[in-house]
Amino acid sequence: MNKIFILLGLLLAVLISNAQSKGKIPAQDFHLWVKLNDEKLASNGKWMSFRISNSTGKDTLLLLNTTNNQLHKIPNGKNGNFSLDANWFTYNSNDELIVIDLNNNSKRSFNNIKKTAFCEKSERVALLTKDSILHLHAKNQTNPKVFLNILDVAFNNKGDLALSSSKGIELLKKAETNPIFLTKSEKATKLRWDYSNQNLFYFEKTKKQKSTLVSFNVNTKKSEKIRENILDSLEIEMLSSRPVLTATEVNRSFVFAKSKANLQPTDDSLVEVWESLSPLQYQSQKELETSSGNPKMYTWDLKNNVLKKMVSDSLLRTFILPNRKYVLAYNPIVRGQLQYANPVVDYYLYDIKKESYELFLKSQSTAVGKLMPSPNSRYIGYFNHLGWNQYDFDSKKHNLILNEKFIVDNTYPENENLSCYGWTNDSKYCVLNISSNFWLISHDGKEKIKITNTNKTLINFRLVNEMHKNKKQFLNEEIAYKSIDHNKGIYLTAYNLDKTMSLYKWTKKKELQLIYKSNGKMAICSTDEQNKNILIKEETEQKPPVLIQLNTETKKIKILYKSNLQYTKYDTPKVELLSYKGTNGKSLNALLHYPMRYDNTKKYPMIVYIYETLSQNRYEYNFPTNYHATGFPLANYTNDEYFVLQPDIKYNIGDPGESILNCVMKSVESALETANIDFKRVGIIGHSYGGHETSLLITKTPFFAAAVAGAASTNMISDYLSLNEVTNEVKFWKFEMHQYRMGSNPFNNLESYINNSPVMNAQKITTPLLSWSGKEDGTVDFRQSVELHLALKRLEKKNTLLVYPNEGHILSNPKAQYDLTQKIKSWFDYYLK
Repeated sequence: MNKIFILLGLLLAVLISNAQSKGKIPAQDFHLWVKLNDEKLASNGKWMSFRISNSTGKDTLLLLNTTNNQLHKIPNGKNGNFSLDANWFTYNSNDELIVIDLNNNSKRSFNNIKKTAFCEKSERVALLTKDSILHLHAKNQTNPKVFLNILDVAFNNKGDLALSSSKGIELLKKAETNPIFLTKSEKATKLRWDYSNQNLFYFEKTKKQKSTLVSFNVNTKKSEKIRENILDSLEIEMLSSRPVLTATEVNRSFVFAKSKANLQPTDDSLVEVWESLSPLQYQSQKELETSSGNPKMYTWDLKNNVLKKMVSDSLLRTFILPNRKYVLAYNPIVRGQLQYANPVVDYYLYDIKKESYELFLKSQSTAVGKLMPSPNSRYIGYFNHLGWNQYDFDSKKHNLILNEKFIVDNTYPENENLSCYGWTNDSKYCVLNISSNFWLISHDGKEKIKITNTNKTLINFRLVNEMHKNKKQFLNEEIAYKSIDHNKGIYLTAYNLDKTMSLYKWTKKKELQLIYKSNGKMAICSTDEQNKNILIKEETEQKPPVLIQLNTETKKIKILYKSNLQYTKYDTPKVELLSYKGTNGKSLNALLHYPMRYDNTKKYPMIVYIYETLSQNRYEYNFPTNYHATGFPLANYTNDEYFVLQPDIKYNIGDPGESILNCVMKSVESALETANIDFKRVGIIGHSYGGHETSLLITKTPFFAAAVAGAASTNMISDYLSLNEVTNEVKFWKFEMHQYRMGSNPFNNLESYINNSPVMNAQKITTPLLSWSGKEDGTVDFRQSVELHLALKRLEKKNTLLVYPNEGHILSNPKAQYDLTQKIKSWFDYYLK
């Protein structure tokens, strides 16, 4: 019996010893933690690639066979890509392009590649070098076929390859090994096929060595080109650097050209004239003086060899509709309502065939999701003050589909979002998000299908963009749209009440079905062609990210890769979800991160990190690093006997400062009641808007023992009346209708602007403040930090300001990241330890 007790005692001692062997992470081990990036799944679901990166900056590219788990590690590999047919994988290593045939794992490297072209139909890849050598690989082929003196290549949709050489244009058909001669052409470049695979477009030089466009018909062997006299009569130069956009109808294409006129802006060396009634400020207004010389899109009628500019010079922004028969255009200069981030403009509709345009919509928002054409271009849906409307090209009528009452009845005060996510592929339904609920609204408004019901479940849904991605590559001049097939299913991610995430699939027949319930946070990284296999990155607060493959039909999962396996050697983080009442008695949450090896018999310091709402990060894995872009790696602090609190903040429009004070202090009270925290050793930190919140909060309470504010707006009035130095745009919208939540301008609410400006209340600050900013910050001018610093300097209050030259809103230089991370830690250690 005694022997049994002795054995049990020994076993218990071993277990205790093992438990105690874990501890905090030594600083010299911080570099072991890596991030996962650029996760991609091949179209057949059989291969996956991703990058791992750590603080040393030495990335590793990984290629994994999801069937047999064979893993290829590629040190310093970058830009990994799968071909559409999943036969090839390419990546860059130093100055080389590496091509892997995924069917037999054969690998070849090439130098000085200037163009890579894949063809799904012929299972080939073409690699063109800068010294005009073409290497043409075929699936399972040991050696590539080599062609010399090749200038350019282009596959068509059938798998045929067009070649441009010093001899002219040749065609290598899908099943052939030798090309056939098509036509003479000197140095043809930028080869591009039209949709019919009949016309091949390319640029060549005129007698005066100017670029012009040629169209060659491979069936009739006839060509047409934009003649030099046409370019001269229009006083334009063709731009071969911009892509040719082919029309859906044969014998028409879109090209870019610029004026040959040498436009000179007004000489302002003596005086700059800033006009207050101009819709733009001086710098942008000055750019308009030469805007007529900017590249414009022209339509080329091949049949009649006529080149015409689309719309007028005054309509500076143009968007081609999906059927490429119409263009939407507007002038961003003629706008109203400067309190909005996106211009409110008059849209014009240009009929390409009739070569005419007319006023289409007055005072329409250009914000994303407020206007969307259907894939067949029969309808254009748009939100305005009346509700959701649709223009029908067949009837030439604007129809109100959802009136204001319907929208108001289905809108919750907490979320008044109205957005169009796109149309279904058959153009039968538009997909609308009204107050966080998804709806399918038929083109005639007769069907109104509510996909989600947030007000009952309190679950927040998002459309999974990766599973509705359009294969088509859009130019900036086209209106991009998603591929939403409601017959195959609409996929949504859900943010659950417990802060975990789930994946749902909606179909008309089965409605909303749960596909996968995560135990933490997840991201849909990539999917195969049929949305059958999905690559998911999943993590919890205690386990680093793992990559898993989910089969949406069987709902089975397979773990493909686990990162940061060294985490098991150290203590496990603990995060608690707190609840409290914030502004106007609303229920809010906060995340309380415990110190490693928390001992409830001793008191600990705490740092409060603030930025709007943060409880959605409940299951985010935090890892330690000495190189942080904003200087506050949370895990460094919990690893060093700190609590970290991340509260949610809800705001009252017009006076957000009081909301910040109320919510943060209520969350701190909740934390103090929950754990053994020393209320005399509590610090606060924030960056960007969080930096503004931090600076403002310490003017309202002396509670915090130390504070850090990064990239903070400190003077609401001077910031409101300043320009973004990167875009030269005004910031009115940012304060009135956006993040700063003032609800009006300072001329109508001066007192509130003063009350919410840290500079105007600097005399109330007693908390030692560390401020920092990037001197090239285009989001928040670093002078905002200087203003508060000078105010505190004059008041003889404790403030240190760190200004990083050549750095922006976040720090990108590893040396600067290291410096900031160490200085913030030293600041808190000095005042809180």
